[in-house]
Formats: sequence, structure tokens, C-alpha cells
Amino acid sequence: MKKLLFAAFLLVLSGTLSAQNYYDSGDDAQRLYIAPQYFGAPTEMDYFYLMPMDERLSIIYGSQYRRASNRLWAGRTLGGIVAPVFFVMSLGVAFDDDLMRAMGAIGIVGLGASLGVGIPLWVRGRREMDVILDDYARRYAPRPYSPNLSLGATRNGVGLALQF
Repeated sequence: MKKLLFAAFLLVLSGTLSAQNYYDSGDDAQRLYIAPQYFGAPTEMDYFYLMPMDERLSIIYGSQYRRASNRLWAGRTLGGIVAPVFFVMSLGVAFDDDLMRAMGAIGIVGLGASLGVGIPLWVRGRREMDVILDDYARRYAPRPYSPNLSLGATRNGVGLALQF
């Protein structure tokens, strides 16, 4: 048994050491080029760094996003992980042993409590997250395929530009 646990530990350790870090913003890790110059190296104005969506939402919405995310996570954990454990414990009611019946009773109470708390947290967190994502889509998300007529300064003077 010790050999099996040691092998599992080494497997987990090797997986964590070889995991890729997607949040590295050094060099060209997550650099997106926009309107690159075709002659010469890109300047600072030609690219920006991509941020994962949860970091972007956390910066824009702050504690409101973190609260919704925590509620969603807690609801999923209680409803999806803790409740099945209590369900398995509740199967002990069918046995004749007093200890198993006691564990079964604890399992039934725990199952009811975890579902009674987990499902409302899950639903409320999902609703708050939907409100945040709808607001983000309305205010900040790019609008592809929408025509835009603008009048402004160009390289050759003043111009009228139709972008679509």
C-alpha cells in the first residue's frame, strides 16, 4: 500500500511540475497583435496582453463578481460533491447494525442539508453571474459585424470612414 501511495504522490508531483502556466504575461506568452507593422518590429501600440475572462471580470466588477463566483462554487461543491457522499452514507439505514443505522441517519440529515443549502447557492450564484455577464456583453464586449460610420482625422487629413 505504501508503494502505491508513493507512486501516486510521484505522479501528482510530476504532473504539477510539468503543468503549463497560462497566466504568464512575459515575452510573447499571451500577446495579441493588432494592426502589426509589416516592415520592422512591432511597437508598443501594436499589441496588448490577453487576460483570462475571470481576471477581467474581477477587475471590472470587483467584489460583486467574487461573491457570485464564490456562491456558484459553494453551491456546486455542496450539491455535486458533498451531497453524493451523504447519499452513500444514508444507505446504511438498511443494515441491522446500530452504527450503520446511525451513520445512515447522519447521511440523510446531511444530504437534506447539503441539497437545501447547495441548490439555492448554486441558483443564486448562477443568476448573479448571468447578470454580470449580460452587463459585460452590453458594455464592454466587442460588437463584430456592426457597421460604424465615423468622421475623424486620418493620415491624409479629415475623412469619413465606414467600418463593418
